[in-house]
Amino acid sequence: MTIQFEKEINLNEKWESIQDKIKDQKINYELWKKIESSLQKHEGKKITKRIETALKKDFPEYTIYLENLYGMYHIVLWGNGIEYQKNIRYLIGYESSNIINMKEILKHNMCYELEKSRSEKLEKMEIEDLEVQVKKWNSGLKDLQEVQKWGGEFELCFDVNYR
Repeated sequence: MTIQFEKEINLNEKWESIQDKIKDQKINYELWKKIESSLQKHEGKKITKRIETALKKDFPEYTIYLENLYGMYHIVLWGNGIEYQKNIRYLIGYESSNIINMKEILKHNMCYELEKSRSEKLEKMEIEDLEVQVKKWNSGLKDLQEVQKWGGEFELCFDVNYR
């Protein structure tokens, strides 16, 4: 039995990845606040293609699409530096209610508020803080790989399916 462990973490690659994530989360949050403001004008109205048309007028630099999939309405946004494969989706309602209800929309899209606070915490992190954690990860990984070399009956000790 061979257990697959994650690979070692490269400090610089992880740091770049975190910086990219912070940038993406900032963009997502800023866009969400603009979309939220725009949707407030339509409070109480039916969710139709008219909402899409109005958002396209408010955000001409983006491609915007109103998607009705599996009974849920999403605003899908991409362009202006956001790749189609990384499009942003905002849940704005369900077929069953079919009305713009900002209280519900805010609840459904709370993740953008949470991402903002997560980004703010990550921005305060220094590369030295990350380096400590990366060293711990890589050291623990080496220890696990060493245990795996024991083989034989010892493998059963670490087999989650063995009782």
